[in-house]
Amino acid sequence: MAVQNSLVKKQNQRLGLTAYLTQDAVKNQINSVIGGKDGQKFIASIVSAVNTNQTLQECTNQSILSAALLGESLKLSPSPQLGHYYMVPFNDKNRGKVAQFQLGYKGYIQLAIRSGQYKKLNVLAIKEGELEYFDPMNEDIQVNLMINKWNEREALPTVGYYAMFELTNGFRKAIYWSKEQMEAHAIKYSPGYKAKKGYTFWEKNFDGMAYKTMLRQLISKWGIMSIDMQMAFDGDMAVINEDGTKDYVENDDSVFLDFLIRYFSIQLHFFLYLFQINHQRNKKILITCILLLTLIIIGTSLKNMYVSFRCSNFIYSLDYYFTHWKDKDLRLIEVESFSVISKKNNTVEIEAYGFTYEKPYEKTYLIGTFTQDSKGRWQMKSVKQKS
Repeated sequence: MAVQNSLVKKQNQRLGLTAYLTQDAVKNQINSVIGGKDGQKFIASIVSAVNTNQTLQECTNQSILSAALLGESLKLSPSPQLGHYYMVPFNDKNRGKVAQFQLGYKGYIQLAIRSGQYKKLNVLAIKEGELEYFDPMNEDIQVNLMINKWNEREALPTVGYYAMFELTNGFRKAIYWSKEQMEAHAIKYSPGYKAKKGYTFWEKNFDGMAYKTMLRQLISKWGIMSIDMQMAFDGDMAVINEDGTKDYVENDDSVFLDFLIRYFSIQLHFFLYLFQINHQRNKKILITCILLLTLIIIGTSLKNMYVSFRCSNFIYSLDYYFTHWKDKDLRLIEVESFSVISKKNNTVEIEAYGFTYEKPYEKTYLIGTFTQDSKGRWQMKSVKQKS
């Protein structure tokens, strides 16, 4: 069976994209996500986008389809001219060329506008001679934009980037990054840009990637993120596999990793200190027991902290709670699919189905109620079987 599946995949890969997308099995997959009436329009838009990029045509059909389906589920266009999202070729050591989903800064703007939460949203490159000051404490900025000399302004070198939003409830946030900060960010998180390969978006359109970075930093840390925004954030810069899992090519989410490094460093110094001041045999036994107990406590705490941290992402929270619910009768082995039943303020009702441990031979439909706390983390408060 594995050999047969491998042969089918190789056969599909030899097909052109149009032929691949018009296969009955693939069309059924598309129609199940998009709907029959829009399926043909979706296929035409993807073929058009791929035809404009010779390198993208070398990517696996499955990776192109997965990236495009995510974009379509977010109601974003694959057109390079609109810049909502891009399917970016990436060389994978095991699979060859695959298409990576990359959200454009215009896609972030579209999703923010649709949420209805943003009264103002802006991102701008600051040119040489325009910036007087930026006060990060009060987030005040003073600039003298060359509005009447726009062509001359565009020719000047960029010295920094400014982004701000104001919510409908009056909350306002603004950030400013110097050009040097943005360069350092690009070098740190884009190996291709660091090596000056010549093919990365950072090299082709530095300002566009800088705008995206500013909006990503601003909205993810201080803004209100709709479910669509969270799905886009989760899929951004990822190669989406056939089973829905994601492989991240470039990822700038280092906050939690930095935290773990600092935490373990403190613990290590603490235990070294204990061993230095206790040399007697009976104390060594006691210290060993304390060490083991502490490691268990730390491990459990870190797990809970990690889950809590990741649950700021709605998709992760949904998958985690439905597969880890305390009642085994209401726990899925894997979430096969889900749909939103209702949304009200910070409460979302989700219908999910899959196989349970108690009944692994038949699909079970569950309904879970999720709420978002003040820190933006999602929790499933209750779950029940669909009647």
